[in-house]
Amino acid sequence: MFLDGEVGARGALFNPNEKIVAQFSWGLGHATNNQVEFLSLWKGLETSLEINFNIILVFIDSMIIIH
Repeated sequence: MFLDGEVGARGALFNPNEKIVAQFSWGLGHATNNQVEFLSLWKGLETSLEINFNIILVFIDSMIIIH
C-alpha cells in the first residue's frame, strides 16, 4: 500500500473573551507532521504580532514543540 497526500494547516487566535479575532490556513504541499506543527506555530505567532497581541498562550499537543 502506498499513501501520499498534501498537507495543510490552520489555526485561530482568540481574545480573552474567547472570541475569534483572527484565523489562518494554507496548503503546505508535502511535509512531515513535525514540519506542519512548527509552521503552524510560526504562522500563529506571526499573526499574533500583526494584530498586536502582547500576551500569547499556545495550546498544542506536539511534544516535539513543547520540549
